[in-house]
Amino acid sequence: IHIGRVPGVEFVVNDPRVSRTHARVDWRNGSVMLVDVSSYGCWVRFAGSGADLVLRREECALHGRGEIALGSSFADLSAITLSFAVS
Repeated sequence: IHIGRVPGVEFVVNDPRVSRTHARVDWRNGSVMLVDVSSYGCWVRFAGSGADLVLRREECALHGRGEIALGSSFADLSAITLSFAVS
């Protein structure tokens, strides 16, 4: 699943901080992977965790529940955030 600003992606987010193709979610070897391909990065916050993970042209395995901020950190209250749940 591709996430971005352009109409050709599967999940469209209309915000100037979000790249045309910002990130993608892959199923790889039994894991759900978030892959950042953006200019500004993604922030991942897992439920129950005290720290945010910053991805800039990197990837991480998603597990449990949490949130993803696109193009701006969670500290920016206007940041675009997506919730996820992997079961």
